[in-house]
Amino acid sequence: MKKNELNDLFIELKQEYLESFDEKIESIMTFWFRRDLKNLKNEFHKIRGTGTTYGVHEATTVAEILEDLCDDNSPKLGLSIMIFVEMLRHIRFQHEHKNTLELDSQKCFIALKRFHKESA
Repeated sequence: MKKNELNDLFIELKQEYLESFDEKIESIMTFWFRRDLKNLKNEFHKIRGTGTTYGVHEATTVAEILEDLCDDNSPKLGLSIMIFVEMLRHIRFQHEHKNTLELDSQKCFIALKRFHKESA
């Protein structure tokens, strides 16, 4: 494969990854409503890994926090999941429009980091 073909393939795979966020959100909500922390944590773990693979580092960073909150069974886990869902949608929108998202300037991300610190 030529360099341009590889680049086009990567862009296509990244778009498919971004489009899978709705399905991931549905799984996360199902696991949360069932209080299935094992599968919930696994879902965050998968997002964490694939975010790095596809260059969606914001998803990796945020999923890492949620994965840890699952381990701690944090009392703020439910609220954190709601924040995560909205952030994932925002991350998708930004990437689809070729924009960068500075997490540290996002109030939702600041709240998640605070919840993470409190649960540690």
